[in-house]
Amino acid sequence: MRNAALVPLSSMDVEAELNLSQFVLLERIGRSRFHGEITVGVQGLGVLKEPPKNLYYLRKKLLEYRLITKQGFCMRGSNGKNCQGRLYHLPRFFREFRPKYEVMIEQAVEILRAQPKYLMLISDFIKLFDNPFGLKKVAKMSEFQRFIKWEMVPHRLIYPDAPRSEWIVKNTGQERSCRVYRLLDPKVSVREALEEADDENDPDGDGT
Repeated sequence: MRNAALVPLSSMDVEAELNLSQFVLLERIGRSRFHGEITVGVQGLGVLKEPPKNLYYLRKKLLEYRLITKQGFCMRGSNGKNCQGRLYHLPRFFREFRPKYEVMIEQAVEILRAQPKYLMLISDFIKLFDNPFGLKKVAKMSEFQRFIKWEMVPHRLIYPDAPRSEWIVKNTGQERSCRVYRLLDPKVSVREALEEADDENDPDGDGT
């Protein structure tokens, strides 16, 4: 009965291929039910005392067999700082927990995707968010900068019809500059890109 609860009938042939460590990990994830198991924190998968690299390959094999699901997860650590890891469920207990930063990045990408030249004044951009302070924090994250960069552009790139008196700097005769956010890839899918980054940046499986 226990095995049947962990391994669907459609995957029963896979059960014979699981080694003891893989099955122990699968059982722990299964026991967590709807809460799921995380890779960070004092109650995370680190309590199994497996080396992080071993845990990574154990999870990778279970994912290949589609016995577990994976999603990004963000939590506040004991030091008061946010730490990012992974959250695992059995497929039948899967519930989506999207980190706030990921939702905000996706919103930012969609805003810029709709703009001419895929860029926007930072001052105008920030006003579109309910939590401007939160956006400023997210903008410092490498995940945000993977999709969006800030840069200085000529004034007339934003205001092509501006009169000379508006865009020129009197003392130098040079054109004023504007601070903008630019979307790097208009065709990008935030969710898919972050999932790929998870796999690329987790060689040791520690979720950090």
